[in-house]
Amino acid sequence: MLSSLAPVLVSLGAPILGSILRTNVGGIAGEASAQVVEALAQAFGAQPTPEAVKAAIEADPKAAAKVQAIERERSAEWVAYLTMATTQRDHMLDREDQRGSVFSWGWRPAMSWMLLFLWTWNGVILPVVNATAGTAIVPIPWENLLGFAGLWLAIYGGGHTIKSVLGR
Repeated sequence: MLSSLAPVLVSLGAPILGSILRTNVGGIAGEASAQVVEALAQAFGAQPTPEAVKAAIEADPKAAAKVQAIERERSAEWVAYLTMATTQRDHMLDREDQRGSVFSWGWRPAMSWMLLFLWTWNGVILPVVNATAGTAIVPIPWENLLGFAGLWLAIYGGGHTIKSVLGR
């Protein structure tokens, strides 16, 4: 619902507040979005939810003046939030660019997707194929599939747990 509130704020003359709500991706940007909604809710006497704030803004004939005042009063704070969120996003993108080729990191998601496919194959696709085509394709033994899944979860999930316990 934040995405539907952002254009309303921009149309009322508060582009900074609209930009904050458009960058709501968690972290600093998520905090800033929550601060914007709370400030607007307080000014309009509404519940601090995007839906309630939007309804209150649409019902108030003096909404533009109130929204512009909120943006003006705390503009330094709002710009700081936007700057920090942009910096945070840029650092994340730089880290992604430094990862190199897809082979340096892509094997982990590929293994997870393969495991998901194998479970779906064994439990859904293969029985449907066997029933409709009249074939007798033998499924992967469930104990082997379970063992492979356990091994993968230990490697993929357990490795990070061990690193955090050992402090590395």
